[in-house]
Amino acid sequence: MGRATLVRGARQLLTLRGPPGPRRGPALNDLGIIEDGAVLIRDGRIVSVGPSRRLENLREARDAELLDATGQVVMPGLVDGCIQLGSGAPLSLSVETTPGSGEPSPAALPPFTSRSRLHLEIQRKIGQLIRHGTTALELKTPLIREENLGLRLLRVLAALRGNPLDLVPTLMITWEERARPDPLLEFYLARLLPVLRQRRLVRFVEFCCVGDRPSTDRAQRCLSQAAESGFGMKLQGPPTAELVSLALSVQATSVTLLGNMGREEIHALSSSSVIATLVPAAALAPARGCPPPARDLIAAGAAISLASGYGVLGSTYSMPVVLSLACSHLELKPAEAIAAATINAAYSVGLGSLLGSLEPGKQADLIIFDAPDYREIPYHLGVNLVHAVLKRGKLIYRRGEILWDTD
Repeated sequence: MGRATLVRGARQLLTLRGPPGPRRGPALNDLGIIEDGAVLIRDGRIVSVGPSRRLENLREARDAELLDATGQVVMPGLVDGCIQLGSGAPLSLSVETTPGSGEPSPAALPPFTSRSRLHLEIQRKIGQLIRHGTTALELKTPLIREENLGLRLLRVLAALRGNPLDLVPTLMITWEERARPDPLLEFYLARLLPVLRQRRLVRFVEFCCVGDRPSTDRAQRCLSQAAESGFGMKLQGPPTAELVSLALSVQATSVTLLGNMGREEIHALSSSSVIATLVPAAALAPARGCPPPARDLIAAGAAISLASGYGVLGSTYSMPVVLSLACSHLELKPAEAIAAATINAAYSVGLGSLLGSLEPGKQADLIIFDAPDYREIPYHLGVNLVHAVLKRGKLIYRRGEILWDTD
């Protein structure tokens, strides 16, 4: 057994404790706050959570390494359920646009990009994510024509999983009805999916429907192929009745909704297990139109999560900025935004039983914010208040001192 770590003295310890499953309705406001809270960690897992005085008297804490969080907010690590860090050109024939314009626009890398270069580029970006409190993420990888490049990228992601963050790889298929049909798409998938499954390179397959009212026939067939190969399923697109109905029928883990929706779609999601992933940064784009009705979804009892959409739909990878945008543009309360970006986001990427809340037995993924109250975190738009990040109980980031002589 390794040496224990005791994070103590938190002015507010947000545990997000609760029954299994994503939070809905009023439960989104229950952050399980402990004043002057502490977390005892051993071997990467949470041993105990409670008031600092009680945990300091535990026998397991006597030889623990102390991490002082006096006057600060301690909470679960942020989970980004939609982000892309590098890929080749998409297989779909849609016209490339800028991020957030309504159509995915992957950051293209040339086909000759080496595996070592991909590794370094993605590792560098992961370091930036850590500085902003992201401790787990779902990485979108577009289906691309250059098969070797696509497999090379997925192998890089597999090598980076858990080093240091939890990475959930998702194969993203973009389809635009206006584009020339590709009769080889399903044939290509039939050949590719078993390889990805055998090598455990992908966990989810996501179909992105592009356009105002895209047909879901092709999505249905492709997702059926994915289900037969044993992958989890996701959908992305305008919140039409057809798209929501398809998400429910294939038992998708989540659906990323881009725009407004009607009462019937909201009611359908509220009575299902499908998590509605909202991307506040995408809602700012002029081409996006109306933002998704987050308040109506919450009132109806639907499960929502938040994601950055960086490289796919948005231009920020900072989850604290996402929290700010969710409060200012989607009208979420700070507590709701935090729950949607931690425990609910963890369930949206299939990791809800492992992380997303601070409870005994769960992975010790924590953020220490340099703020006395959790409501200050989304209030400061663009200001990074992350003081320290722990992943599996190990300190992987701590803000350094300013090396500037004021005299």
